[in-house]
Amino acid sequence: MPGGDHHGIAVITRSSTWTRSMRVVSMLQVGKLVSNGY
Repeated sequence: MPGGDHHGIAVITRSSTWTRSMRVVSMLQVGKLVSNGY
């Protein structure tokens, strides 16, 4: 994500679908760590 693009980031952050997808991604990453025995 480009650091200078504040407007784009603000729009993305406001989007609920973006937060939902980020939650899914983080949950998948946690699941990977757990399955790896970390």
